[in-house]
Amino acid sequence: MKQKDDFFRDEIRSGFYVPTVIKQAWANELDVLGKIDEICKKYDIKYFADAGTLLGAVRHNGFIPWDDDIDICMFRDDFERFMEIAEKELPKDYTIHDYKRKENYNNFSVKIVNGQRINFELDYLNKHYNFPWLSCVDVYILDYLYEDSEQEKQRDDELLYLLAVIEILEKREELTDKDLFLLEQLEQKYNVKFLRQGSKLDITNQIRDLFVKISSRVNKNESSRVGIIHPFILSGEEGVSAELYKNVVYFPFEKFKIPVPIGYDDILKNRFNDYHIIVKDRSLHNYPFFEEQKKDIEQLANEKVFDFEIDKNLLLSRPVVDFSRCEREVENIEKKEILFLPIGIKEWESMQPYYEKAKRDKNSDVYIVPLPLMRKDILGNVIADDKDIFEALNIEAYIQSHSIKVEDIVSFIDYDISKHCPNEVYVHNPYDGENPYFTVPTNYYVKNIRNYASKITYIPIGKVDEFEIDDYVEYYNMVHYVCKPGLVYADEVIVQSENMKEVYIKKLNDIFGKEYDKAWNKMIKF
Repeated sequence: MKQKDDFFRDEIRSGFYVPTVIKQAWANELDVLGKIDEICKKYDIKYFADAGTLLGAVRHNGFIPWDDDIDICMFRDDFERFMEIAEKELPKDYTIHDYKRKENYNNFSVKIVNGQRINFELDYLNKHYNFPWLSCVDVYILDYLYEDSEQEKQRDDELLYLLAVIEILEKREELTDKDLFLLEQLEQKYNVKFLRQGSKLDITNQIRDLFVKISSRVNKNESSRVGIIHPFILSGEEGVSAELYKNVVYFPFEKFKIPVPIGYDDILKNRFNDYHIIVKDRSLHNYPFFEEQKKDIEQLANEKVFDFEIDKNLLLSRPVVDFSRCEREVENIEKKEILFLPIGIKEWESMQPYYEKAKRDKNSDVYIVPLPLMRKDILGNVIADDKDIFEALNIEAYIQSHSIKVEDIVSFIDYDISKHCPNEVYVHNPYDGENPYFTVPTNYYVKNIRNYASKITYIPIGKVDEFEIDDYVEYYNMVHYVCKPGLVYADEVIVQSENMKEVYIKKLNDIFGKEYDKAWNKMIKF
């Protein structure tokens, strides 16, 4: 289920900016989901989109824009069959994380992970969209609940008690008399026998096994209600009718078709109330999932990974354009030249007002040079072939656009910026060469355009919903599309509001230091 290059473009969805690096994470998770789907179809195992993935499928036909994981669920019987089969059917480099296989893994869900380690090898990166971080799909278990709410509450209290015992034992260097007494109580109550020898993990996993046994003790002949006991039922959910999971329907999920329970509407209402109302969860403390992996690697390597470091000289000094070497006799010509460098017809909309203004100026020559976003490897080498580059350009869409004069369009190959020396350049690409998946032709990097253009203006690809610096997810993502050379080395940055100017400046100061605060205040306008 490999993703096409166009999938990885920066995009604004529901007013939220999704940068390429998040698309890389999504793509790897979709590949894991594809492997799970193959196994489930082969062995007739039923699974369902769950939680945010279910909401995303129904409401967005894909990921919730501010979400970064995939959640599915299975009935306990299907889950156990899947686990018996998975290790032999999953790709050899995949791993399964559960409490039996993964140390310090405390959940009762399972993660299907696309590797055994963070991997920077070139072959691996080429297969995983230049994304070295481990990606996974979370698999939750549906269990039957007691019809009697009091009985269910009693079971839930039992399970919560077991979790408390596990937490106590995990803090011990060795078992105390009190701990041994707790184990004896559990043995008597549940007619089980716990080993006292072995590692702390061996001992606590015996209690986790008991937790699973208690979670699954109601069978489908005894109840018509189901739920994911850990964590949702234990957190206060009441469960839903099993009839809601009787069959599946398929919803688009990005370019994938994902199975959704037939009663998705009631399931979503039970969990999210009026789920059609878009409420952005702006407090996801572990967003994105790969940031912790990145920090671990940086700590081991004692250096930053994939972070752009600003060149103070480039930022604070501006080369004087030598018009004498340009074919266009700029000093002797009355007209000025204005160049637009869009990266896609969809993104063109944000440039269009500036183009229309330039066209109204009779003393200006206007050029539009669409730039292709070309796939590169992790070393920066372009690996897109001519066909890929031509498709990425999508010139036909520009030609057919009613907002563009066809005679203004020039090929990026034919336009020689060193000979044209445009007076003004409008750019979309904030990255120069810092995008983790794409690049544009190097002569159109902002740091190179500076040698030939009097003024460079960066325009974002579109408007986002207004947000503040304490809106964690949006503010985090800015490091990937704001704190990049194509933006910071421009002469002017146009943002949508005074509020967003303040947010941009705060983010740039956070990343690069307050010594450049005056430069940002002068550069960023709205």
